[in-house]
Amino acid sequence: MNYLKNLSITINSFHLLLSCLFCLSFLTSCNSGSSSDTLTLAPNSAESAESAEFTINLPAGITVKAGDIVELTPEINGESTTIVTYQWKQTSGSAVTLTTNDRLYLEFTAPVNDNLTFEVVATDSDGIQYTDTINITVLPADEILNSILISWNAPILNTDGSELSNLVGYKIYYGQDQAQLDKTILVSDVGLTSYTIDDLPSGINYFFCVTAINSAGYESQKSEMVEYIL
Repeated sequence: MNYLKNLSITINSFHLLLSCLFCLSFLTSCNSGSSSDTLTLAPNSAESAESAEFTINLPAGITVKAGDIVELTPEINGESTTIVTYQWKQTSGSAVTLTTNDRLYLEFTAPVNDNLTFEVVATDSDGIQYTDTINITVLPADEILNSILISWNAPILNTDGSELSNLVGYKIYYGQDQAQLDKTILVSDVGLTSYTIDDLPSGINYFFCVTAINSAGYESQKSEMVEYIL
C-alpha cells in the first residue's frame, strides 16, 4: 500500500550556490503510519466437554503476521482435577519476549517471520503434569510504503550575478546516509520544481538534496541537505 505524506520539503534557492556553471573547477555533486492487530486464538470446543480424564489442548498450528499480538488459550477438560500451576515455554524459533508465562493464557507480539513452537505444562495438586504444544508460523507483515513531495526554487542567477540562461534540469539525490546519497532522479523539465518520490518504506531516516544542471552537463553545488523520517 502507498500513502502520500502531506509534506513539502523546500530546497533552498540555487542562485546563491551557483557559481559560473561553465567552470569545471567549481562543480560538485551531493555528498554522497499502524497499530498491531490483536489476534485471539483458541481451539474449537470438543464435541463432548465431559471427560473423566483431564486434558489440556492447544490447536495443532496457527499462522499469524509479524507484529500481531497473539493470545494462546488452551482448552481444558476435566473439572474434577485441580490445577495448581501453569507454565509456558518456547521450544523453537526466534526468542519471543514474554511478560508472563505462568497463567492459563499466553500473550506475546509475533516477531519477524519465523516458525515458533510453544509448550504449556499444567500441574495438578497431586504433582501430575499435563502438556501440549503448538506450532506458530509468522509471516511478514504488510509493508507500508510512503510517498514524499520535494519542492525547490528554480535558480535564475549565477553567483557572479550573471543571468542563468542555459538551465536544462535538476538532479535529486537521496538515501539513508547523508555522506553517501546513493539514489538519484534526473528531472529534465526545467519548468518542474517539485517531484514526488514513491515507494519509501516507513521507519527509515532519509536525506535529500537537489542540484541544477546546465546545457553543458555541469552540475551546481548541492542544495541544503534535508532530513526526514517516514
